[in-house]
Amino acid sequence: MSVLLRSLAHLFAAHPLTRLLTRLAWSMVKRVLHAASGLSEIERICSAPAAPAAGGATAPAVAGGHGGSASGLPPHTPAMTLAFYASVVGSRQLRSAATALSSSTSSTAVPAVVQDILTIKRPRLALPLRRRGYRREPLATTPDIQPNVAACVSHVLAANAFRSALAAAAGTAYDATNGDHEAALLGLWAAMQPGVPLAARKGAQWTDIGFQGVDPASDFRGSGELALRCLCWMARERGEVARGMLNAMGEVAGGRSSSGSVAWYPWACAGIQIVHEVRGLADKRLLDGVWYRTLSAATAAGGAAADPWGHKERLMTAFYEVVAEVWVLFHGMWGASIREGGGPGEVLGGGGSVLDYPRVFAEAMAVVKDRLQKRGSLLER
Repeated sequence: MSVLLRSLAHLFAAHPLTRLLTRLAWSMVKRVLHAASGLSEIERICSAPAAPAAGGATAPAVAGGHGGSASGLPPHTPAMTLAFYASVVGSRQLRSAATALSSSTSSTAVPAVVQDILTIKRPRLALPLRRRGYRREPLATTPDIQPNVAACVSHVLAANAFRSALAAAAGTAYDATNGDHEAALLGLWAAMQPGVPLAARKGAQWTDIGFQGVDPASDFRGSGELALRCLCWMARERGEVARGMLNAMGEVAGGRSSSGSVAWYPWACAGIQIVHEVRGLADKRLLDGVWYRTLSAATAAGGAAADPWGHKERLMTAFYEVVAEVWVLFHGMWGASIREGGGPGEVLGGGGSVLDYPRVFAEAMAVVKDRLQKRGSLLER
């Protein structure tokens, strides 16, 4: 039932009339806010205080010159970048800036984009916001939003550059003559089957950890080196969880279960498919919140570390962690789908087999997409 309701909700949201009414309503809201505050949407976003997080704390902010109490400008936050990007791409006046934000990847483009936005929006710097009733004194003044605009643009373009790096890694095919690729693959076996020697580079043992045939190289088509890195990271950094998945399916050292058994699914191939799906979510900008939170935390130290383009490894780790979260979520839903009734099994249908893998995988990815669209996170809380 929940899957049906979610599908109907997505269908309703995608209807042209719904989109038109939403745009008209939002346009009216923006006009009211502009009339009440005297500020454009960009000014409101870049001068708004950070929203309190759970427990009363404020969201992570960027130090190193991006806003702050000394200038009267609130600190830059990941939520600010998300709202800023949505505002620019939705503005008819900022089409050239929107194009740059959607496609540019170089830090050299930042000054021109910032200048374009500030020139068109013409923020009213250090002018009264409005007067309350008949009182003559101004309520407040508008701080210079340029630092926060620059921070938002920088983080968006750095995220674009990382998205391009993901595409490049996925487009790098597994090469059996590449020593690094071969070493990583053998390391994956050692991490997933500790103490079990690999009899030969090519052989049926690879199916013990969920590859399709005697040579895993052929399974990396589509996600290439990126998938290899993700599987190795999962086995190395989440080794206990990864081996627990295999054990739960009977994929234990010394023997493998039949592909027709109820609890079996191809662990390694599922991981490769998950990498492909998560990269697709990144291409649709559903992971932008993850990238902005990562960049905000990485640049908070200020100084030389404040350059968003200097944190590719942190962003890559964030990608690995998202893949791991999706993998664990899918594995849990798969386990629920093969049990007779109870909990999520009632939604997915009890008593499954490997033939149910495509259905359960599709339902898991629907849950992932729904959570990202609604909360920007895979966590249920």
